[in-house]
Amino acid sequence: MDVGKYCGSPGFMAPEVILCENNQTLTYNEKCDIFSLGCILYRLITNKSLFNGQNSLAMKQQNLECHLDWIQIQEELYQNKALTNLLNKLLSIDPKQRPSCEEILNSKILHVQLDNVGCPLFINYKKPKSTSIQQIKTPRPSIKSVSNCKLPQLSPNHVKINNHNNNNNNKKQGNFLLPPINTRIKTEQY
Repeated sequence: MDVGKYCGSPGFMAPEVILCENNQTLTYNEKCDIFSLGCILYRLITNKSLFNGQNSLAMKQQNLECHLDWIQIQEELYQNKALTNLLNKLLSIDPKQRPSCEEILNSKILHVQLDNVGCPLFINYKKPKSTSIQQIKTPRPSIKSVSNCKLPQLSPNHVKINNHNNNNNNKKQGNFLLPPINTRIKTEQY
């Protein structure tokens, strides 16, 4: 794919990419990916899209205009000013104002202290006031129910161990230690 040709998903495209759709003389550079990164980062944190049009055309128009309510966004980012500032830079309408990958990696918010085995330390962690992502509780089997599981009985025809004679019959059959793939093994519970 050639850089400068129109390509992207509505709701995640930089404004300059949308402009390239209608004007083949315009081009864009790697900074369009920085804008998309901002859209993805916002989506990962809030579980919401930045641009919500009723169809792809309306979403592209919102993408192009890029009118964002930064007070609301800061609330959705749990009042985290460093994260809001980073997102504001990533989502700048002017590609020249967007940070480079190196600048993003050197931003304050990505500086995390690690313990002696490399796990992040949450020294100044504050529990969010509200959460937009619902926790999903999945039932887990108890140890007792797993330990009641009976292993399948293998019949003698599933396990074939040939002696290593050099006859042609052994070469065709091979040494089968497992049942054939299409054989279903059922487990029983007591």
